[in-house]
Amino acid sequence: MEFLKNIFTKKAIIEMLLPSPNAIRTAIADADGFGTSNGKQWPLINPSASAGPDGIANEESQQQPEGYINLGQNIFPVIKTNDDSNIQTTLKSDNPILYDELAEGIIVTYGIDLEDRIEMVAQSHLKNSGLSHRDIKLVAERNIRLKINQNCQVSRLDLSGQIPEAKPFFQVEMDSSYNPSVMIVNEFWSQAEKIAGSSLLAVSIPAKNLLFFSNKNEIQSFVAMKAFAQQLYKASKTDHIELTSDTYIRKNGKWTLFLENAD
Repeated sequence: MEFLKNIFTKKAIIEMLLPSPNAIRTAIADADGFGTSNGKQWPLINPSASAGPDGIANEESQQQPEGYINLGQNIFPVIKTNDDSNIQTTLKSDNPILYDELAEGIIVTYGIDLEDRIEMVAQSHLKNSGLSHRDIKLVAERNIRLKINQNCQVSRLDLSGQIPEAKPFFQVEMDSSYNPSVMIVNEFWSQAEKIAGSSLLAVSIPAKNLLFFSNKNEIQSFVAMKAFAQQLYKASKTDHIELTSDTYIRKNGKWTLFLENAD
């Protein structure tokens, strides 16, 4: 996707006005890397293959944390399609992954970032750690907010050089693994509405590392974004990182699937 670099005409770093982590009512890690959840300490995770079940450290290793990472700091929301074959397989197993519905066709799963891979949070993680689904959801939301605050750029893409009638749309660049996860952060989209000049936004997430948005009411912008995203969806299949060819509309804080034959 090297050709993406050739179409950026303007880039603006957006100062995100998100709430302080201390203002978010969630089980979060303290400054020393540990936190509590209903009186429970966030467990440590060993990214190596020699870790115990699900990589969660036992009591002895809690006292010797070298080589471990803190679970509370390394859980992130991961957008998936609900027809993903891996998702369907685990949901039929005796150890299904955790997920929440986001919109028709897409769900929010929760991944533990183990540096060299992302391991999906499943029921066994809850059982072994004593944490709840809500604990995982809230700390993942906290962590993605921190990523946005640390490094989030919004690029303005202008394809009018290739398509004269095209109007600009926007790309979110934050993290190569979690860009689509920005969909769950309402505060971000309050800022995006100001950038796009509309409270009615359209979003495309063609690959696991891509998110574009446009003013839905600016038809030349919306059409250009959709066409561009379709090309990238097809191209991303080569690397097996495609996500969805669908487009989603945000209105009144909710995501809905865009249907071609609907108004």
